[in-house]
Amino acid sequence: MRNATVAFVVGGKAYIGCGFGTTPLGDLWEYDVESDNWTWKSDFPADGRSRLIAFGLRGDGYIGLGSTSRSKSYYNDLWRYDNETDTWKGAAQFPGVGRTQTGVFTINGSAFVGCGLETSQGLGLNDFSEFIPE
Repeated sequence: MRNATVAFVVGGKAYIGCGFGTTPLGDLWEYDVESDNWTWKSDFPADGRSRLIAFGLRGDGYIGLGSTSRSKSYYNDLWRYDNETDTWKGAAQFPGVGRTQTGVFTINGSAFVGCGLETSQGLGLNDFSEFIPE
């Protein structure tokens, strides 16, 4: 059983991963709708976590922010996944505080990330930042 996962679509394939089972998870799976096959891909390189964000943009997938109950840490990092090479690279730091349950949308080649919950103080957040890939 798994909850609080993320998903994104790149190159006509769907990717789902991370979330929480009995512990925070960091695995990534690719679903090919044409062959109806699931393939395990390279694990998310940072701590396994849940309640994070994901989006596909300009041919790459991105995963970041979120939390892990193991360390009670709340993250503001963002990682880029290259589906052609099955590799990860640190992409950016979100300029706001670490958070969970964050909103994200993409438009015109940019991602807009914001709101969410900064849970160490229980604060709902209302900031947004634009992310433009390099």
